[in-house]
Amino acid sequence: MAAPKSFLGLLWHSFLDIKGPVLWLITFGLAVLFRIFPLKASISLDWAIPVFLILLVVILTLAKAAYGLFESSFKGLPKILVVQQHNVGEEQASFVCLLEPSELFSYGIMVSFYHDDGNFEKLIGVGIVEHIREDKRIQVKIIAPATGYEYIMEQVKRSESEVIKKVTVKPHIPESYLRLSRMLLPEE
Repeated sequence: MAAPKSFLGLLWHSFLDIKGPVLWLITFGLAVLFRIFPLKASISLDWAIPVFLILLVVILTLAKAAYGLFESSFKGLPKILVVQQHNVGEEQASFVCLLEPSELFSYGIMVSFYHDDGNFEKLIGVGIVEHIREDKRIQVKIIAPATGYEYIMEQVKRSESEVIKKVTVKPHIPESYLRLSRMLLPEE
């Protein structure tokens, strides 16, 4: 299910997640039952129990929404969802990665690809953010592999799932690549 685009949408999604409609039906059923067969007590339980259940549903809905917002605010770096080859005319094929949404990325920034071998993360290539979709997923074009890690970038380009799981895309590039990008830019 797609992420809600508004706070009210998030509340509704949270309400459905906690099985709110079922809880509302139980609450309504108990309210009707207690009106038909009233309980004799100093506090009218035929009102107290349904009110308590209504408050419980509201509290659970708000707690679920708050937890969802809390969890999404600490999202780390996005994972690669898919890699696709793009062919334009007779130009050399380019590869585009689709990443999970992340507030850390913006259109046009250069990014770096790192591979985690279990002990260390190694720079395996660089790319550029080509587009951020309406659903906030990020399209990154792979520009160049790092020297000595071309074989890992080839595995990424083939969408090999075991390799992709170990690849992290970060919203920065090493300074050495900044010099490279200056050399590649046409002089004015």
